[in-house]
Amino acid sequence: MIGCPDGISHLRASPMRISILGAGAIGCYFAARLAASGAEVQVIARGETLEAIRRNGVRIEGNADVAARPMAFAIEDARPADLLVTCVKAYALPQLAPSVARLVKPEGLWLSAVNGLPWWYGDRPLAAVDPGGQIRASFSMERAASCVAYLAAEVLRPGVIAFVGGKGLILGTPTDRPSALLDEAAAAFTAAGIASSVSDDIRSALWNKLFGNVGLNPLTAMTGLSVDKFLADIELKTMLIEITGEAMRVAEAGRRPTREHGDRTCRGNVSPRRVPTSMLQDADAGRAIELDAILGALLEVADRRCIAVPTSRRAYALVRGFALSRGLLPG
Repeated sequence: MIGCPDGISHLRASPMRISILGAGAIGCYFAARLAASGAEVQVIARGETLEAIRRNGVRIEGNADVAARPMAFAIEDARPADLLVTCVKAYALPQLAPSVARLVKPEGLWLSAVNGLPWWYGDRPLAAVDPGGQIRASFSMERAASCVAYLAAEVLRPGVIAFVGGKGLILGTPTDRPSALLDEAAAAFTAAGIASSVSDDIRSALWNKLFGNVGLNPLTAMTGLSVDKFLADIELKTMLIEITGEAMRVAEAGRRPTREHGDRTCRGNVSPRRVPTSMLQDADAGRAIELDAILGALLEVADRRCIAVPTSRRAYALVRGFALSRGLLPG
């Protein structure tokens, strides 16, 4: 393996120690798969989820049937890891940033699984994901990476999830430079049955994922409709296509040519799943939604690039009003 954040070889005799911070659907899926493959994994959780994992381990049901018993700790008791994978909502990261710095070994790597644009995106902090630059002030970008996850899962009860399916993970660093630790992480995920690859253009991968959820996630959360029912409404579908087109123009202004998901959405060729989107799952459960990281970040980048996005702005205002009226905005 060649290339690493600090230029030092990370070949080691002992296995990579992996921490999963956040025991929701994706965090539990990662933990169960990795632990079942023999990886050294600790889950960082809290409350009843922490107790459930300590008592019963983690179980995946649905399209995968896996049970494992990873170590489980509260955040204040967790040990530093070679690889810290955060599977928490984007709005939780600024407050967690000081803990993240402690939970990653000095030569380790922080891999954030994100919806929307990540905290390190842009030449200066995006207020939508890193207000006041809190995360950048707490953690070096040289030891950071992001994970684009094409996975669908839902929490059934603490420590137990239903896995629907997905293609796997795309990993990359903010600088797009090679990273031995990131290669090792991708190999560990793949060995655990989660197909993973390392990209030398993670920004295009991030935008490509954003095209698929920048309109669909917020609008399904507000309407309460699953994807199949949402797409059956021609007016809603038209609004979705307009938002996706605007996002594609913003991305292309930054020379990010990936268009796969955007082109598919703009043709109206979106998979009509009956499964609720992640944002709709949060809204239905009374949890705060990731509106700013997904749609708010698009507006902020559009402003920086002087691109008009009128439909996205209207959608943001409507969804924000809906979320505000139901207490679904982060406190």
